[in-house]
Amino acid sequence: MKRYNNIKRALWLWSALLMLSIQVNAQQECGTKFNSQQETNNWLLRHQQYEIAQANKLLSPTTIYKWIPVAFHIVRMSNGTGGLSLSDARLALERCNTAYANTNIRFYECNSEFINVDSLYDFNDATEEAALVSSRLLVDAANVFIVNSIPAACGYANFPGATHPGYANNFIVMDFHCMNNASQTSLQHEFGHFFDVVHTHETAFGAELVTRSTGANCSTAGDRFCDTPADPGLGNLVNASCQYTGTATDANGVAYTPDTSNIMSYSHKPCRVNWSQEQINKMNFTVSDLGSADRKNLSCTNCLQAAVTSLPENLGGIYILGEFYTYGPYSTGKKVLSQITSNVNLNTAVIAGSDLKLIATTSITFLPGFNFDAATAQLGELTAIADACGGAGNKTAAPEGTQQVALPGQHAAPEYTLYPNPFNNTFNLDIHLTEDAAVSVTVYDIVGKVVDKVLQPQLKQKGLLQLQYNGERLAPDIYFCTIEINGQRYTKKIIKM
Repeated sequence: MKRYNNIKRALWLWSALLMLSIQVNAQQECGTKFNSQQETNNWLLRHQQYEIAQANKLLSPTTIYKWIPVAFHIVRMSNGTGGLSLSDARLALERCNTAYANTNIRFYECNSEFINVDSLYDFNDATEEAALVSSRLLVDAANVFIVNSIPAACGYANFPGATHPGYANNFIVMDFHCMNNASQTSLQHEFGHFFDVVHTHETAFGAELVTRSTGANCSTAGDRFCDTPADPGLGNLVNASCQYTGTATDANGVAYTPDTSNIMSYSHKPCRVNWSQEQINKMNFTVSDLGSADRKNLSCTNCLQAAVTSLPENLGGIYILGEFYTYGPYSTGKKVLSQITSNVNLNTAVIAGSDLKLIATTSITFLPGFNFDAATAQLGELTAIADACGGAGNKTAAPEGTQQVALPGQHAAPEYTLYPNPFNNTFNLDIHLTEDAAVSVTVYDIVGKVVDKVLQPQLKQKGLLQLQYNGERLAPDIYFCTIEINGQRYTKKIIKM
C-alpha cells in the first residue's frame, strides 16, 4: 500500500510539473493577432499591393538599407529596481540586426527611458495599454515597451494600419524575460509582425494544405507564402534538436513537415533563425517607398544629440560625456576601450601604445592625473566618442544635462550641422568658424580606414563654411565624418542608406 501511495504521489507530482511546464510554455507564445475583421481585410489589401509590386517587379533587389530607429521604454518598480537593463536591451537589438541581415532592414537605438511605475510593472494589455503607451509613444520611431510580464504572452506587436483610440500603432510590448539572453528570439519575431508578416501557422485566411502541387492553396491560405511549409502550430512540438515531434495531418490526411527554423513560427526559440525569401520580400516592401506610411517614414527626430571631444597632449582636467549608445570597437590596429557600461573614471597616470579611441555607452570622466602625451614617439591620438544613434541631421552638441569642462589648450567645439543623416548619395556640412582656421574633413569606415577626403587641409576664413559631399560610390553602411580644425578633431557618425 505504501508503495502504491508513493507511486500515486509521484504520478501526481509528474502531472503537476507537466501542467506547470505547459503553462510556462504557453506564456512564451506571441500575443499578436488580428483584433477585428476590418484589420484582417486591411491586411489582405496591403498584401495584394505587395503581390502586385512583386508581379510587376517594382521592387528590384537592392542593398540600400532602411534604418529603423528604435526607442526602448523599460518599466521598473517605483523604487527603480527590477526590469531589463539597458545593456541587455541593446544586445537584443544587436541580435535583431543579425536576424535581419538578409533583409534591407537595419535597426539603431533612437532614444531610451526608464518608467518607474509599480502599476505597469506586471502589465495587463487588456486594461493598461493606453496608460503605458499613449503619452510616451515617439511618433517617428519603433517603440519597444519592456515590462516584467504580460498575461500568457512573451510580447505582441501591431500590424501596419492597426488603430488605437488616441495613439499610433508603431509599438511593440515585450516581457523582459523573453529578450534578456541570446537564446530568446521573440523580439525578432515581433518585429516580423511589425513589418506585416503573419505567423507561419496563421488560419485567418483558411487552413493551409501541405501539398505544393495540384490542389495547393498556399497563396490564399495560411500565411499566404508558398515558400514556407504548411505549419500546424509548433508550440511544445519541437525538441532541443529542432526536430518537429508532432503527428498532425492536414485536411487531406497528409502529415505536416514544418520549417522549425522559421522566425515567424512557434518553434523552440533557439531554433528560430531563418526567414523565407517571400517573408524577406514582404518586409522589404513594407518599409519601401511603396509600403506602409506608418513604417516607411520612421526617422527619429527625437534622437539624442552626439557629444565628441578630441583631447590634446598632456591633458589634466575633467570631461564628461553623457549617456549614449555604443556602436562597438572603433578600429583594428588601434588600442580600443569599448563597451563601457557605466561611468568610468580614467585616472591612469600614463597610457602607452598607439592611438586610443574611447567609445562610451554611458559616460567617460577624465580626472586630474590622467595623462596621454600625443607628442611622444610611442603615443598617438586620443579621441572620445559618444553617439546616441546616428543622428537626424542635428548639429553636434552635448545633450541637456551633460557637463563639459574645457581642458588646457582646448578650444570650444565649433557649431556644425551635417544633413541629411542618414543620407542616400550626398550630405551637406555647414561649419561655423569663429576664427580663421586650417580645416580638413575626412570620411572613415567603421574599422577606421580612410575612405574619402571631403576637404583637403586648407586655410578657411572666419564665418560659415558650406560643403557638399557626394558619397555615391560608398556602400550602404555606417561611417564617421571627422572635421579637423586647427588640430582639433570632431567626429560624427553618418549612415549611408
